[in-house]
Amino acid sequence: MNKAFIKSLSVFSFLSCILVSCSENDPYSLECTNMIPPIKINFNIVSKNGTDLFFSPDAPFQSDSLQIYQLRGITLPYPVSIEGEDHKYFSFNAHGTDRDTCYFRISEADIDTLIYVASPDLPSECPGMKLDTVYYNGLVSSPNQATGTFQLIKSP
Repeated sequence: MNKAFIKSLSVFSFLSCILVSCSENDPYSLECTNMIPPIKINFNIVSKNGTDLFFSPDAPFQSDSLQIYQLRGITLPYPVSIEGEDHKYFSFNAHGTDRDTCYFRISEADIDTLIYVASPDLPSECPGMKLDTVYYNGLVSSPNQATGTFQLIKSP
């Protein structure tokens, strides 16, 4: 009976060690899931020739007309702020998930799609997410290296 008890205790200890080591490497452990911060996305919407469609002198759209909605059934728009002094840009906080889709309503008849892909910002005990890729109407957008602002190209 002592051998069976010792064997059971050994198996239990071994499995406990495996579970503990696996949970330590999981960036989305139970303690972290409620603390994943939103992802801040800074952007300008520009024409194919690079003209800012909201903040240039003869912009065809008013900055207060932009609304951002989420795909997951949320009908209220995301709060969108305007930032920057010398170079103005839009900013909004997206959910801290690995992938999501947002809809940009510029006017009643003009709705565009933004898809973002993110990954854990490691190393950290409870990592946030960092943007890997942003797609605007199917086109990949890269951030400006100096400002971190995405230039989203609007096709007509």
